[in-house]
Amino acid sequence: MLYLHFTILILAFLYSLPVFAVEGTFFSSLYYASRIAASLFTGGLVSIILNKKLINRFFNQYETPHLFTKIKNTSPMYDENTSTTVNPRPAANPSNKILIKGIITASLILIMLIPTAFIQSLITEREDRQHDVVEEVSSKWAKQQTLSAPYLVIPYTEGKTGTLKQNLLILPAELNVKGSITEEDRKRSIYKVLLYKTGLNFSGSFHAANINDSAVLLLNEAKLCFGLSDFRGIEDKLNITFNNQSYTLLPGLPNITIDSTGLSVPVNINAADFNRGINFNLDIALRGSGSLHFLPVASYSNYNIQSPWPNPSFDGNTLPSQRTVSTQGFLASWKFNAANLSFTNIIKDSDHPDIKSTAFGVSLVQPADQYAKSMRSAKYAILIIGLTFVLFFVFELLQKKPVHPVQYALIGMALVIFYILLLSVSEIILFEYAYIIAAVATIILIALYAKSHFSNLRSAIIIGLLLTGLYGLIYVLISLEDTALLVGSIALFIVVAIIMYVTRKINWYQPETHATINFQS
Repeated sequence: MLYLHFTILILAFLYSLPVFAVEGTFFSSLYYASRIAASLFTGGLVSIILNKKLINRFFNQYETPHLFTKIKNTSPMYDENTSTTVNPRPAANPSNKILIKGIITASLILIMLIPTAFIQSLITEREDRQHDVVEEVSSKWAKQQTLSAPYLVIPYTEGKTGTLKQNLLILPAELNVKGSITEEDRKRSIYKVLLYKTGLNFSGSFHAANINDSAVLLLNEAKLCFGLSDFRGIEDKLNITFNNQSYTLLPGLPNITIDSTGLSVPVNINAADFNRGINFNLDIALRGSGSLHFLPVASYSNYNIQSPWPNPSFDGNTLPSQRTVSTQGFLASWKFNAANLSFTNIIKDSDHPDIKSTAFGVSLVQPADQYAKSMRSAKYAILIIGLTFVLFFVFELLQKKPVHPVQYALIGMALVIFYILLLSVSEIILFEYAYIIAAVATIILIALYAKSHFSNLRSAIIIGLLLTGLYGLIYVLISLEDTALLVGSIALFIVVAIIMYVTRKINWYQPETHATINFQS
C-alpha cells in the first residue's frame, strides 16, 4: 500500500511539471504546480480510502516477497520429517499479472504524454520567434498597407458671423484603380519572410454640385489628400495630376476623418471646376508586407488587382465580385456604387462616418505553416503513443515474450523524439518532406528494436507496416480541415475493431492456455 501511495505522489508531481512551461516566473510556476500536485494526490488518496478493501483483497490474494527480501529457492523440497515432497507456494494468478502489466502500460502512456506538453510549448516558442523575425524584417521594409484614394479637404465657414471654421471633405465621384502585386522573399537565419511590391494607378474625377449654399468655401486653403498607412513603403516621388496640373504629395493630413496617416498638397481650384468635373491621375510604387487593403471612398469605384502569387486570401469588409485563382497567380476585381456605402461624397466634420470599417483587400499567405501543422501533429500524440503501446502489449501476449516497462519507456521516448525531429526539420524543408523523414526514421528505429526483442524479422515487418499506416493516418488528419473529425472517428473505429478481432481468442484469465501465434519467417 505504501508503494501505491508513493506511485500516486510521483504521478501527481509529473503531471504538474507542464505548468513550468506555461507560467512566467519560477515561483509562480512552483505555486501552481504544488496546487495541482496536491489536488491530484488528494484525489488519489480519496480513491484509495474508498476502495481500500478491494485494493487489499487484490494485492493480498497472493502473497509476494518484499522488494528487498532475498527470494528463496522455489524448487520442490523433501521434508525429512514427513518423508514427502514439499512444493513451494503456488505462483501468482496469470490474470493478475496481465492486469498489473496492463495498468503499468496505461500509466506509461500517460507519463509519455508529459513530454508532449513541453514539445507543444517549444513549437509555440519557435512560432513566436518566427513572428518576431517577420516583424523585424517588415518594420525595416514596410508593414501592411491600407490606401484610400485622392480626396479634397476644404475649410469653410457657416453662419451669420462666419467665424466658425470647419472642414468639408469632398470624395471622388468616380474612381478606377488598377495594379499588380509582386512577392519579395527575404531570408533571415532559417526563416523566410514574405514581402511584396505593388504598382498602382488611381484615376477618377470629382463632382460636387450639391455643396451647401450657406457654406463659404475657403478654396484658397483647399488641399488634396491621399491616405497611406506606412510611409516607409513609398519607393518614388508621388506626383499626382489634378485639374491638368502636376503636384507632389508630401506627408501630413489636415484632417483625420478618413485616414490617420497620409499625404497632402495645396491645390488651386475654383467653384466652376466642380461643376464641370475635376480629373486626377496618380501612379504609386509601394512596398509592404502581409496585406494590401483599400478604403472605398468614391461614389462609384472599380478595383482590379492581379499578382503571380498563387495563394491569396481575400479579406476585409467586402469580397471580390469576380476572382480567378490558379497556380499562375490571381486576378480579382471589386465594384462599389453609392448605394453600397453609408456615406455620400460630401462629408462634414460633424458627420463622423465610419469609413475605416469598410476596408477590403488581399493578403499574401504562405502556402504552408509548418508550426500550425506541427502543433496539430503533437495534439495526436496520445493516439500515436497509445496505439503503439497497445500494439506491443498485444504482441507480447500473442508471442509470450514480455516487454519490460523500461523497454516501453524507450519506445515512448522514440515516439516523442519524432515530434522534435519533425519540428526541427520542417524549419529547413517543406513540412511534407520533414514528416516523411521523421516518420521513416522513427518507424525503422522501433521496428529494429522489435526485431531484437521478438527475435524474428516478420514481427518487425508487421510492426513497421502498422506504424506506417498509423503515421499515414495522422498525416491525413493534420492535412484535412473540414472532414478531419469524420475521417479520424471512422479510422479509430476501424483500429479498435482490428484490435478486438486480433485479441478475440486470448483467454485473459488463463493467457497461457491459448496457442502462441508464431511470426517466425
